[in-house]
Amino acid sequence: MENTIPTTLPTLSEETELPGGFVLDTHEKCDWFLSKLADFDAEEQKIKTRAAQIIAQMEAMIARNKTDRDAFQARFYQQFQQFVAQEIAADRKGRKSIIFFNGTAAFRTVPPALVVESPQDALTTARAVCPSAITKEEREKFDREAFLAYAKAHFESTGEILPGLKRTEEQERFSIKIAAPKESAETP
Repeated sequence: MENTIPTTLPTLSEETELPGGFVLDTHEKCDWFLSKLADFDAEEQKIKTRAAQIIAQMEAMIARNKTDRDAFQARFYQQFQQFVAQEIAADRKGRKSIIFFNGTAAFRTVPPALVVESPQDALTTARAVCPSAITKEEREKFDREAFLAYAKAHFESTGEILPGLKRTEEQERFSIKIAAPKESAETP
């Protein structure tokens, strides 16, 4: 069989959509089929790469916006808080908030409370003085490979299939491996 690459292979829409119009009946046509699959995979990778770049750009924009917001708020926050406090003090109705067109500013009395400042120190203290505050969580993890190795040895020695398993018969499987796309020097 000759290993030549034909100069005129069909385009995807030319012959592949006609019933019986294109058949993978030669080595070259099958190689064309694999190259088209590789092209689709490469295109998917380019799309994913571009999407990751766009997401990175958006995250940078969000971070820049947050930095700008924080700097803006730091510049004016005290002035705004002082103005609101003055307006509330001047209000004869005893309100503790001021409603603006774009939001509301309010002072609220927060009752005293205990808060955990250092989780590690609090945990150590709780172990000593209040052990009922400590619970241990155990999570089961299924080691599939270890179980299958045990089940295989058990089956070989006894012929018994353990509950939860089934035995499949020998079979032929068909697979396709696409050549990895070559890295392109193009930048999107």
